[in-house]
Amino acid sequence: MLSLNIAKRLGIKGGKYSIVGISTYLLDLFILVTLVNQTDMSYWLAAAGGFAVGITVNFTILYYWVYKGTDQTFGQGYIFFIIIALASITVISYGTATLVEDFGITLIVARSLVGIFTGTTNFLINTFFNFKQL
Repeated sequence: MLSLNIAKRLGIKGGKYSIVGISTYLLDLFILVTLVNQTDMSYWLAAAGGFAVGITVNFTILYYWVYKGTDQTFGQGYIFFIIIALASITVISYGTATLVEDFGITLIVARSLVGIFTGTTNFLINTFFNFKQL
């Protein structure tokens, strides 16, 4: 069982991570919708493109705010973050397209559902394995 102190720190860090994640997710969505509507790009590619820009901004804010004081260097942390992101791009692109095509869920709702799953998973991996903070 997690001690109360660890649970509290996890909650605070998770709250900050969520603020950053939601903000950069909105950037991701803006790019996604713009690419689909203005360039007629497929949502497969647009979802990956929006995510790629969003995660770069996301990492930078996480590194300097949420995980401030980590022993992880910016470069090493970013490489680990990109490895996580590559797996996430696959889940996000495939998951979003599957929910839209096979289940008839709207693009924004589909992307949001997939984002909740990947965001939570990424928070736990980054906190415990990348930045090793708690």
